[in-house]
Amino acid sequence: MRVFMAASSAAGTLMASYRDALQSLGHEVRCLSVSEAASASRSPWLLLKRVPVAGRLGVPQLVTEGNRVLAVDAMQWGGTLFLTTGDDLLPGTLATIQAATRCRLALIYPDTLANLQLGVIQSLPLYDIVVYCCGSFGLEYLQRLGARRTFYLPFAWDNRLHPRRTGRDEQNETKLFDVVFVGGWRADREAWLQCLDHVKVGIWGPGYWRTRSRPGSVARRSWQGIAAMGPEYVRASHQGKIVLNLVDPLNGPGLNMRSFEALGIGCFVLSRRTAASEELLIEGEHIAYFDTPEELRDKVAYYLARPNERERISANAARLAESHTYDRRACQLLDLVSAL
Repeated sequence: MRVFMAASSAAGTLMASYRDALQSLGHEVRCLSVSEAASASRSPWLLLKRVPVAGRLGVPQLVTEGNRVLAVDAMQWGGTLFLTTGDDLLPGTLATIQAATRCRLALIYPDTLANLQLGVIQSLPLYDIVVYCCGSFGLEYLQRLGARRTFYLPFAWDNRLHPRRTGRDEQNETKLFDVVFVGGWRADREAWLQCLDHVKVGIWGPGYWRTRSRPGSVARRSWQGIAAMGPEYVRASHQGKIVLNLVDPLNGPGLNMRSFEALGIGCFVLSRRTAASEELLIEGEHIAYFDTPEELRDKVAYYLARPNERERISANAARLAESHTYDRRACQLLDLVSAL
């Protein structure tokens, strides 16, 4: 199958995981986002007097130009499946591409419902299938907004981006921290981490941890000075006895991309409880959950004192994650498309 992927495929993005999975399954994939298409445009009115584009044009003009370039590229590619996260795509672009190529249109929406862009909402009726990654709860609302066929494919473990450590690396592993968190700063995350002022915490993430956290806070003193992606994420996570997953409140009852990442690489995970997570991961068997600051403190103390229990749970979770990889998700997606 030839797949045109209209989305950013930068390392660490969901669509990069799907791209690698589809290619490993033997499919041809062409990747181009609207922003990349706009940057690649040779339109004279974008190059006028060599003035930077962003200094002369507003976002709508750039989006329109990016859609024009992307549509031409997709029609020349002529793929069987047009796959996208919907970012900046205009409904007319989708209609034009499908009319010209007779391809199937599939949307994988990986974000919270609160972040649905107007263009994505307007385009929902045009897609042959709409896939939501955060939880089955979102399907009803996407249908109300016009989606015709909706499916739930949860986030998964990218075992290429986050390979599991084995052999000597695993044997030489040193736990420098009681609790590790990897991710960006947010006020609610800083508040959760402040509950852990009695243990040693390690935080990896962008510089906002230094510039926006309160002086003297757990967040400020625990930030390690760098972000961690790919192999660095694996190394950072393995430095903690407990890996913390602070699911964004806007995810509601859903999952986030972190849900399988630390589990897949063999870490013990303590996560904010959500209904979607409980559907996949059993407490005490694959993961531990908390709901309140008091419960977070208690669960950290409980599991720090029980290394054998942490090891048992993390081993169970790692085995489970092997059936929740993006290769598996890509197969499930293609099955949905083939059934149309």
